[in-house]
Amino acid sequence: MTCWRSWPIGCNVAELRLTMFGCLRIERGGVPLRAKTRKAEALLVYLALNESALRDDLAALLVDGASLSQRRATLRRHLAALRKAVGAEQLLAQGDRLAVAEVRVDVLDFQRQLASLGGEHGQRLPRDQRQAGELAAALPQDGARFLQGFSPRQCSGFEHWRSSMAAQLATQVQEALEGLAAWHAQRHDLSEALAWNRRLLRTAPLSESAHCQRMELLARAGRRAEALAHYALLSGRLDAELGALPSAATVELRARILSERSLEPAVGRTAQAHPCACAERFPHQRQLLGRDRQLDEAVARLRDPTCRWLTIKGPGGIGKTAFAAALGRRMGDDFSAGVHWLDPAQRTSGSRPSQWLREHFQLADNDRLRGLRKKQLLVVVDELWAQTGEARALWACLADLPQVKVVATARERLRCQAEWTLELAGLETAAATSLFQLHASRSSDRAQHDPALIEALCARLSGHPLALELCAGWTDQLPIADILAQLELPEDFPTSRDTQRPDRHRSLRAVFEESWRQLSVPDQECLRKLAQLDGDFSASELLDIDSERILALRDASLLTRVAGRRLCVDPGARRFLRRPRP
Repeated sequence: MTCWRSWPIGCNVAELRLTMFGCLRIERGGVPLRAKTRKAEALLVYLALNESALRDDLAALLVDGASLSQRRATLRRHLAALRKAVGAEQLLAQGDRLAVAEVRVDVLDFQRQLASLGGEHGQRLPRDQRQAGELAAALPQDGARFLQGFSPRQCSGFEHWRSSMAAQLATQVQEALEGLAAWHAQRHDLSEALAWNRRLLRTAPLSESAHCQRMELLARAGRRAEALAHYALLSGRLDAELGALPSAATVELRARILSERSLEPAVGRTAQAHPCACAERFPHQRQLLGRDRQLDEAVARLRDPTCRWLTIKGPGGIGKTAFAAALGRRMGDDFSAGVHWLDPAQRTSGSRPSQWLREHFQLADNDRLRGLRKKQLLVVVDELWAQTGEARALWACLADLPQVKVVATARERLRCQAEWTLELAGLETAAATSLFQLHASRSSDRAQHDPALIEALCARLSGHPLALELCAGWTDQLPIADILAQLELPEDFPTSRDTQRPDRHRSLRAVFEESWRQLSVPDQECLRKLAQLDGDFSASELLDIDSERILALRDASLLTRVAGRRLCVDPGARRFLRRPRP
């Protein structure tokens, strides 16, 4: 057996190099390598960034909705393609665990350079010129994204991991850029500091701390008019994009610049923004149509003193994130300590939301904890649906803070103590039509000429907001009648052509399969049977199906209530389960 992650004794093979910032490149000795399949390359990427992985975990990462034996067979096929591309000696095995040996990865080089700076998050600075140069060299090229354009087909497990990794790296790149700008500012090299800050703003255009750093640098360089003009630019952008005001710290900085008070060197500190106005955390404001009644209901529930936790529940793409953002903005005046948005995919500290919360609010500090008990605070946690156990840990952090409330978005009930739920379903016809026309108008005005077909399309998609948005994006290419016809074909349609859209929302199949992967095999088989039924049903009519499984599917938003106690399979799930899977 070989030493883990190292070459077997006597092996003399050139080191494998992977470039993951930008487009994926695989090289050995300067010679490009390509595997036969994209999934084989995905295996190499995942193993290169992880110490090791179990075979069954790798199989689940690469294959959606198949039996265990099918997943293992698919894994063997792609492993064979990978061995052929990079050499059998590159893959190491210890029992059921796999790894790759002696691989050099630009992402890991960058993370090692960032970790070597020491210090806390938001305060990491190079110690000397050599370390600053090494960090600058390890940074990705301006605008390069993690695994840009690399997206294996029907590989939602890998896509979800890639999306989370990309968010983590984006935060780390911002931290490095802010640190380099601050280090040059400390050395009074303000032109270089401004250059790094300009690159930071291209990477994170809504980061309030980055804008504050620029104002500070401009003022220190004697360019007060430009610093004040930049404040006006920031204020207008926050209002237009987020419906928020600049934080108290930003306003105070502007006052200092106006009064020509001396400014301390910019050291990369994160602006202590009011939580509701924290631009780098709160999501972009999106059009919310047809949800006024549910929004009023959610506000009433949060104002109820007995409601401490409200879960916004619904199937993928139904608009939970936009709803939670609108709710957070509307509730801002009700909470004296503000509203704080937490997206687990973009967290910057720790590996879990509860850990992040403990660190951010310093819950281990007794004085801080006593102060927080007196504050009214709303924490909005997006996409907590795949972390049910984490919901309980999050509640444990907040149970002793009576003035703190939580809003969470999820595809299923989180089953934590004191949970209230509000379920979102498809939009009614009028709202669905308005939403479709809104998005179609950005591509083509053709949809305005056929209201009957628009209504038919909205009915066919059961008012599902993401489905309507994706279909609207095709109106510049297809008439609505053809879009309706495409929905009956087995191809993955509609898909998004917007590269900035999250991977989980690129297509309706991606939305469904992300939920499908969370189900146990018996629950998957139960859903397959129910999808073959025409119309609605009640649990009492299905004597051959365990009612507990029906309840589990109902909680997972894959069954919807239609009248009284009658249920039907979610239209998106029915669509994909009734036709042959490619």
